[in-house]
Amino acid sequence: PLAEERGTGRIVFAGESMSDYRDFVCEDGLRQHIVPLFLSRMIAIAPQGLVVIGQMQPESPTKEIVCRWASIRPSCHVIIRMHPCRRFRLESEEPLQELGKKKTIRQAFKYYRKSGTLQFRRIRDMEEWNRLKATFFQQHCLRQAVSGRPISFEDPRKTAFYSHLFESSSPDIHFSGLWFSEKPIAFMFCLAYRGVLYYG
Repeated sequence: PLAEERGTGRIVFAGESMSDYRDFVCEDGLRQHIVPLFLSRMIAIAPQGLVVIGQMQPESPTKEIVCRWASIRPSCHVIIRMHPCRRFRLESEEPLQELGKKKTIRQAFKYYRKSGTLQFRRIRDMEEWNRLKATFFQQHCLRQAVSGRPISFEDPRKTAFYSHLFESSSPDIHFSGLWFSEKPIAFMFCLAYRGVLYYG
């Protein structure tokens, strides 16, 4: 998703430098039309005309579209950066097994299991989303406050945007949570695109 950066008015990918993956998620048949439209809008109000797209997956078709768009505009120059990005493939158990081998995750599981039970759940229906979203937003507000970042989830436009994404399922949303003895202690709101889970 795109967002307006406070202070500069730039149109950037939500999360900007904190995001691992910055690309346009859309139907391939529409990409040729959508990407140039967004580029024109983004660069028109960008300070010094600088627009950052990426890092992208090496196989992303966006790179060729951006290069063609810039090639017919003498004032535009493109610097390409590609990266595999952090990905979690939904159809395979291997990424989950690899996560379970990480020392920090093993230690966290051991800590919680000493005094209770852990349960992972994916939230799929609107009734459950409506019941949990306030807790999800509150947890993120606390995380932002602790890290000294602006508390963005107090903005009703952002909470409404996330609710719209979940309700529309376009793109597919993978919203999941971790419960400790029936208390939700962590949530993850991700895009699920072409069988790959994107987070960060």
